[in-house]
This record gives sequence, structure tokens and C-alpha cells, in this order.
Amino acid sequence: VGSYFYKEYAEKEVKRYASFGYPDADDFLNKRDKFYYVYIYKAESKDDAKIKAAEAKVSGLTDVWIEILTE
Repeated sequence: VGSYFYKEYAEKEVKRYASFGYPDADDFLNKRDKFYYVYIYKAESKDDAKIKAAEAKVSGLTDVWIEILTE
């Protein structure tokens, strides 16, 4: 749901999304671009991710995307 250069901003957003009812919200550092990405859900499959993204949009989060992580 967001990307931030500073970890402090990412951590604030994690707390904000947790307060919106997303207890699994967290962040991770993308070592390639050096940005901290905030997510609200970690899916096991692309289909599951699509369902959760649609639910988040219905609940009012307008800027939701699916990030596919590879090694």
C-alpha cells in the first residue's frame, strides 16, 4: 500500500494500517531500490492476493496493488 525511503515513515504507516483493522500490516526493505514497502497482507497465491486486494478496495483503501516478490 506504500513505499517509503525512510524506515520511520514506513513504521508509522504500518501502525496506521493496523489501526484501520489490518493487523498483519508490516514493512520490508527492497534491497534493490532501497525503499521500504508497506503491505497489509502476505498472500500465498496470486488468486488469494487478488481477493484480498479487492476486499481492501471495497473497505476504502484506494491505492492497493499486488507486489510479486522474487529472489
